[in-house]
Amino acid sequence: MNRLALTLALVLVVAACGDDDTGDATATTVIATTQTSAAAETTTTTAAATTTSTTATITTTTAASAGGAAFEIASVSFGAPMVVITNTGDETGNLGGHWLCQRPAYQVLPDFELAPGESVAISLGGNVFLPPPGVLTIDDQLNLGGLSPSSGELGLYSSNAFGSPDAIVSYVEWGGTGHGRSDTAIEAGIWNDGGFVATTGETAVIQLTTLDSAGSSAWSGF
Repeated sequence: MNRLALTLALVLVVAACGDDDTGDATATTVIATTQTSAAAETTTTTAAATTTSTTATITTTTAASAGGAAFEIASVSFGAPMVVITNTGDETGNLGGHWLCQRPAYQVLPDFELAPGESVAISLGGNVFLPPPGVLTIDDQLNLGGLSPSSGELGLYSSNAFGSPDAIVSYVEWGGTGHGRSDTAIEAGIWNDGGFVATTGETAVIQLTTLDSAGSSAWSGF
């Protein structure tokens, strides 16, 4: 066993000192392999599985947000039309320049900083504005043509490139599928084809209930 371990170590040293034709990613892999013993092979496999799961979540929440900030539509209220946006990232970010979309209506968001874990409520019309307790608010009222609990959509974009999957950050549709921007969200990988949040005419709010999955399975109506 000692001779086998010594031979393996020598092979790894030679590989690490060889040509770097495969770039930085290959060099990093060699270092990781050198530091991991053969006995820890099972641990390496488990770490790879965990990384895959984490990557899927990051892809969903940071499709177009820079600097470690990741903005998600967290809830949509119908009686007093309102949207709550949460920064699920690990750095403070600014909503300025982001857009809300309920095709064909689009509204740009004002400058507003959100620290990690903070949420902000934005009125989308009506005479009543009742933000959830502990949630920040934006004074400006945005008009997206009204929100119906029976059917609709909301998309959050990092720019006004509304047809681009690279610009859409967060999306939700309810009451049915095939709304104006659902194809863009599906292409971006943040919504599931044919998925929607089940609602009725009496639904008061739909909420994001988990970040562990993308699309309609992450939402519930109440």
